[in-house]
Amino acid sequence: KAAPEPVTAAEKQAEEEKKAAVVKAVVENELDISNFCGGCMYKQMPFTCQRRVEWMMDAYGITEDAAKESVIHRCHNRLRRGRV
Repeated sequence: KAAPEPVTAAEKQAEEEKKAAVVKAVVENELDISNFCGGCMYKQMPFTCQRRVEWMMDAYGITEDAAKESVIHRCHNRLRRGRV
């Protein structure tokens, strides 16, 4: 039996937020960015991985997920997190 449709604006908003959270979790899992920390230093540069993500989004106009996917594969801490 299907769940009842949301009626109020607050219920609709809560339902949309719940759907967005599920989609984000699936995307992060598929792109292997669920372990992205952002706080470590990018390669051996004087800025963090998160700052690199922000710069890539601004410079290239790409999504946060695409930038994270690119950065996490170049992160020097990926080996510590069990990533190759």
